[in-house]
Amino acid sequence: MPSYHLSLNPATQAFLEEAKEEIQKQNLFSFHSSAQTLVSNEKETAPLFAPEINWYLKNSLDSKEEKLKTLSLLYEARAIKFDHALHQDYEESVSPSLLIIGESQSAKEFASKALESSFEVEILPYESIESIEGKLGAFVANLTDGSSREFAQGVLFREDEFASKYMGIEKVSDFEDAKELLEKLQSRLGIYRYKTTITYNPEICQYHHRREKSCSKCATLCPTFGVVNDDSKMELLFSQLDCVGCGGCISACPTGAIDYAPYPKEALYEIARLYNETTILMIPEPFLKDLEEVTLPKGITPLIIDREKFPSEMHLLTLLQESGSSLLFYSPIISRPTKEANEMLNQIYLKAYGEPALYLAQDIPTLLEALPKAHKIEKSLYRYTPKPNELRRKTFGERLRYIIKEQELGQVPSGDFIRYGEIKVDQEKCTLCLSCVGACNVNALTANSNEFTLDFNASLCTTCGYCLPSCPENAITLELSGITLAPSWFESKVMARDEMFKCIECGKPFATKKSVEKIKNLMSPLFVGNAFKLKTLECCPDCKVKVMVGFSSEADSKRETILEEVE
Repeated sequence: MPSYHLSLNPATQAFLEEAKEEIQKQNLFSFHSSAQTLVSNEKETAPLFAPEINWYLKNSLDSKEEKLKTLSLLYEARAIKFDHALHQDYEESVSPSLLIIGESQSAKEFASKALESSFEVEILPYESIESIEGKLGAFVANLTDGSSREFAQGVLFREDEFASKYMGIEKVSDFEDAKELLEKLQSRLGIYRYKTTITYNPEICQYHHRREKSCSKCATLCPTFGVVNDDSKMELLFSQLDCVGCGGCISACPTGAIDYAPYPKEALYEIARLYNETTILMIPEPFLKDLEEVTLPKGITPLIIDREKFPSEMHLLTLLQESGSSLLFYSPIISRPTKEANEMLNQIYLKAYGEPALYLAQDIPTLLEALPKAHKIEKSLYRYTPKPNELRRKTFGERLRYIIKEQELGQVPSGDFIRYGEIKVDQEKCTLCLSCVGACNVNALTANSNEFTLDFNASLCTTCGYCLPSCPENAITLELSGITLAPSWFESKVMARDEMFKCIECGKPFATKKSVEKIKNLMSPLFVGNAFKLKTLECCPDCKVKVMVGFSSEADSKRETILEEVE
């Protein structure tokens, strides 16, 4: 029995009358829900609901044959996403205790309605509250008189940017009426269940445990307490409860340390392959209802994502190349990083293919204008399979390399959130101590031990700037110059070079010449008149000890001479 259920409803009626016989012949879908059903176009008949199926069948101008192919694609995409999702289930106990913050007449009227809805209500003036802490179901308001109040949920009758970031504390201004607000509060009572929305890998984070703050874009963009930065520990703190799942932190993260649990990058890679030779209309699921009356031209296929803000330049370029077509993105809300990625990719495609790649539409008229413009882009189809745990810039760079090939196409500027650039190294100052290599966790800076060089690959650099304070010589500068559309941008180039210095005692190479010269210049004035100490500056660690205690090769030779004379 197929795990995909196709329900008979007004949206599918006309299509089924045409294609039911062929569907049954191919055994593509079941018309009867069962325990084995995974995905359905009706909400109550399977664990996974795919509302885009009804919408596509009703609104698309595709032929019967194309609709059959697309129908299979849409079901498969939902199943792949389910397989890759990194969900973990959580729950909180939420009592009916409600704190209303404000003493206006509106606050008192709402309190009466909340009491009628079985809430346990307390009203406090805004000025009496010193601070609020805790979480949904377990908040504490610390009052100016030294006392405190415990409450499960709260309602603000004035603007408070801090308190409203908590899940469970609502601003009246966000709701049309008291009924809507009460329904929201009541929906959380009892056991409130939620899932993981974001995953985090601190190993490739460019904030975690660094000496200096070089990146915290995720916390800057987060509209809630979903992610905050603790500068005292240099650690990111995540709250799956407070996270609203918008995805803004994912699009801003330059390394991919943060990923979207419902739709991780591995799911995107696999699903993108399904859209081969079709034009994608990407729609965040909450906004699909906006398009109820929008007709889809032939060859355009919906791709549903959970929320609106998570697509980065890597996500967008993956969809563009795997489909070989331009990409439409409808969303009334688009994050700043996604907008910057859109502008950057359009400039790249204009230079490489002579036409834009992406069409962003934040309203229906703009979408209707863009739909006829989207089409296949010649020679843009590209299959690329990232390696396991491949960093985001590496994946993006390999895809971009295919576009550039051997061409020299100029420069694409950097944005405020999606930043690209290069470093410069003053070779006269650099001693090849390699502190910068140790500071770089994306392998943009590497050491070539065979050639004694410091190498830099601009395509991997996130421009975090952490290498600058790590350099003891102040030899590094950072230029936010954007992307150079040329083959050299993807290749490692030598930033500094030196020779190895050999120990004057044993002849073993142990440091670079520049580093030894630097130490000699610093220490020689302190060792004037002490031949042994001066000599240690040119010795490896093993021989340095021998020289200091009088067991150098020169001392050994003198001892042997004395012994011979005695004999």
